[in-house]
Amino acid sequence: MSFRVAAQMPWRGIALLAALFATACALPTPQDTAEVDDECDDNPIAAAFPDTPAIATEPLLWMQCSAVEVSARYGQEDPDTGEGEHCTISIHDTGASLPDDILGMGTDEMVLHAREGMLAFAHFNVDALVEYRAYTLQDPVLLHEYGGPDHLPVVGKTRTGDDYGITVPLRDEEPAPQALISVIRDRHVLEIECTHPVANHDEARDLYAPYLGVLSLGALP
Repeated sequence: MSFRVAAQMPWRGIALLAALFATACALPTPQDTAEVDDECDDNPIAAAFPDTPAIATEPLLWMQCSAVEVSARYGQEDPDTGEGEHCTISIHDTGASLPDDILGMGTDEMVLHAREGMLAFAHFNVDALVEYRAYTLQDPVLLHEYGGPDHLPVVGKTRTGDDYGITVPLRDEEPAPQALISVIRDRHVLEIECTHPVANHDEARDLYAPYLGVLSLGALP
């Protein structure tokens, strides 16, 4: 697979694995109002999320928790359709112990395979973005073809020292929503996904900076 294909790959594979993982572990559905699930109390993954009612100027819409993942959405959302401009932070713990009800259902093997696939796919995508950016910056011809530094992925380090990446549309592509993804301590898959379309490197970096900046990732188990 070429750097360009890998680096421009959407995160749908991770989303599908996350959906399977969450369904098997009975993650609650989002609330219609800005409420935090009771399951979030003393949840070790939730400790990484801010305890403020907003990030920047975007209010918390809902927060849902299970033993294996926590998700929170900030911004505006139609309670019936889910449409609106918002950002969703999700942290999946691929190393968490499976709840007794999952073990009793006989689906533990399926869930274990799903979490292994999620972790491997996240690693692949982050590594591809980091390598793609570094490789292209060293090749003036490719750099010009792809639209210059403005159209290279955003890459960086989280506070825990783990790589993260955000896909950026190439020069000949339309602005589109992109996701930030990272693997924290080779265990937690972090995904931040905003509905606002981004056109270049700086737009993507500035859109996600407030959300990444408030997470206490060092508090994760």
